Amino acid sequence: MLIALAFAVLALVMGGDSPFLIPKLDNYVKTHVVDDGRKEIVLDYLKDAKAKRKAKVKQSNKEIKKLDHLFNSRTATKEDMNNAVKKIIDLQAESQEANIKVNQEAQKNITEEEWNAIIADMGKGLEKADKTITKANTQISKAYAKWESKIEKSIMDENKKTKALESARKLKAIYLKNREIIQAELMNKNSFMYQYKTPENKLNSLQTKFIALVQELLDAVVTTHFELIELTTEEEWKKIL
Repeated sequence: MLIALAFAVLALVMGGDSPFLIPKLDNYVKTHVVDDGRKEIVLDYLKDAKAKRKAKVKQSNKEIKKLDHLFNSRTATKEDMNNAVKKIIDLQAESQEANIKVNQEAQKNITEEEWNAIIADMGKGLEKADKTITKANTQISKAYAKWESKIEKSIMDENKKTKALESARKLKAIYLKNREIIQAELMNKNSFMYQYKTPENKLNSLQTKFIALVQELLDAVVTTHFELIELTTEEEWKKIL
């Protein structure tokens, strides 16, 4: 459950074409960029960038699996956890920086009028993305409810059970808060991410915000992991994994 909460937010900021890049931008370019020469340049660039982004996501998924392995251990150290989290955060930052450059490079061959037409047309794409994210969030909420039930049934000491539930609920509150902030920004077509030739300092500021939200969640996941170890026996721990 711990890795599920972490992965749900990481998927928002590393999966698909987001953030800092319009979902399915290549399709909008085909529709709205009128000059065939400029269109071809942008599409070639987006194709190359997509391949590089997939490679970055693949690297991140490997690190997430390593972190998941650590979460399933009662002997993993906090240093091990923090090192794994740092690698994931670094990959996220690299991915976001790459997407910022994709938008900036693409816009060199897209007029402001064409870009405005793309933004006006992207509403349906964002609606679809929003539904997909919301569906995933619903699944996470159901999984969390089951996890909380496991904690309640598995820990025998009433005092420790209370503390364990408090720890789990604190983590969920951070997850919900950070997920809501990120999702709202991604679904806002007026966000700096989607504007024409947004100054780099504004994009960097938004990137810093995303990274801080993911860092906060991952740090909270690590904290919860060690709190639950302290509050459970080995047998109880196995039951609530």
